[in-house]
Amino acid sequence: MKIFLLLFYFIFSTLLAQSPIISFAYSNNGEYLFSGHKDGSVALWNLLESRIEWIKFDQSSPVTSVDVSTEFKDVLIYSNRDGQIVSRDKDGNIYFKKQIIMDGSVNSASLTYGGEYIIASGQDSLVHVLDSITGTLLSYFYQKSTSAANINRAFIDEKNKYYVTGHSDGMVKIWDLSKIQDSNTNQMIHTEKFSKYGISSISIDSTSEILAIGAGNRLFLYSIDYKYLLSRSKVPSPTRSIDFRPNHKNLLTSHHDRFIYWDYYINNKLKLYDKKKDIHGDYVSRVMYYPYNDLNLIISSGHDGSIKIFDIDNYDLKAELVCDKDNGWIIIGENGLFNGEGSIINKYKERAYTLDNNILKDLF
Repeated sequence: MKIFLLLFYFIFSTLLAQSPIISFAYSNNGEYLFSGHKDGSVALWNLLESRIEWIKFDQSSPVTSVDVSTEFKDVLIYSNRDGQIVSRDKDGNIYFKKQIIMDGSVNSASLTYGGEYIIASGQDSLVHVLDSITGTLLSYFYQKSTSAANINRAFIDEKNKYYVTGHSDGMVKIWDLSKIQDSNTNQMIHTEKFSKYGISSISIDSTSEILAIGAGNRLFLYSIDYKYLLSRSKVPSPTRSIDFRPNHKNLLTSHHDRFIYWDYYINNKLKLYDKKKDIHGDYVSRVMYYPYNDLNLIISSGHDGSIKIFDIDNYDLKAELVCDKDNGWIIIGENGLFNGEGSIINKYKERAYTLDNNILKDLF
């Protein structure tokens, strides 16, 4: 009997196990959060109304990146390991699903600010430019010589000036977005090798002047304007995610050691805080400041299958968002408050026992 109960518990727990979240992105007004999962599913969360809009599952290939148009003009995109890009509107309807890499992964797909173009890159080492609604391939970024190194990570700055690619051979390339559709012009501004290890993370600050790069056990700060290395710091383990706090000298990093670190830079030199937090009990795939309405919030996603919201000052957990393509969704707030649907609620009944349809109202 005991063996039967243990087996039942194992099967039940497995069925309710959440798929790791690979990435997420905000809409420009901060109302929506779009998440992509390892099992191939994507979900659109409505933060202001404390509910999920939809969960979609039309592929088994793991999602590798997600993005939302900054004006939220009905464009949400995601890429996968099968070399595809999918574009949807905010109701979940598909604009297109397109194969752009025949034999390999699309590691990054980003919308330009305004949502008109998709810039995608991955294991074919090329930079593809597509129309965000039709999926039409408009151009490739011109390169005098094509590097065989995969593009691991990429980033578009807030001012729509630069597209930065980080490669598996430790090379970083900075591209000029003003020449986005001109395949006959060299869009590359600068290229530089930072490490013998592959680039694992990239971010640009809100001034579009400072570039942060993670490779191996090093974190680099680099001046884009002056093409100059500002600092090189040793970090506890390879960096998975970097985010600059808007209009501040702070940045968040997450690492393979499962911790989120609060860092800062003075005179363009990086200083590592002693402050750190293991908030997921597993790898943190992405960590970002919530940059809207002057709220002191941080949002992170992890391989435990959850999105967590906590405050900057005390690092207190304020809410947790969890969904499963088969078992529903739940938002867990403080003091036992929750909102959700489906059997997934049973997994959290010890923490979530008072239904509240708008538990995030005091946060957002």
